[in-house]
Amino acid sequence: MNSEVSKKKRVTVLREVFQAGAAPTLVVSSHQLTVTMTDDFTTHGTWDYVILDEGHVIKNPATKLSKAMHSLQTRHRLLLTGTPLQNNLTEFWAVMDWATGGQRMGSKQAFRLNIDEPITRGQDPQALPDERYAAEVATRLLAELCAPVLLQRPGYLEAELEVGF
Repeated sequence: MNSEVSKKKRVTVLREVFQAGAAPTLVVSSHQLTVTMTDDFTTHGTWDYVILDEGHVIKNPATKLSKAMHSLQTRHRLLLTGTPLQNNLTEFWAVMDWATGGQRMGSKQAFRLNIDEPITRGQDPQALPDERYAAEVATRLLAELCAPVLLQRPGYLEAELEVGF
């Protein structure tokens, strides 16, 4: 949808998309329109597919865009990004949590406790051998959780985790 189209027309289009028996329809929206029209995007029904381009923009769950994207009812989600890891693993959790509908990575607290903190401690140059081992175990667990749902360049995630943030 184009922001130059009147809001009334955009709302009408969204209603028509969800009418029973409507032909398959593709709605393309900007991130900003999704935020400003969240109620309109969420009140008419469930989307078959939502494809979020530049998905790393929802790395912070507290932003309006992240909240808007989480409020969408969807049957299928696809998140596209060239930069899934930017500053820390919690940001990675945020994009993966959205992409999997909260079904794969666990709660934010559990992720931090079981994956983020062990990996971070193990990367410290002063880390003890048991901390380095815990980091290896957590890295393998993260790779196993991601494997079924993450399409990536070979070795990308592992290389990012070894280099650090």
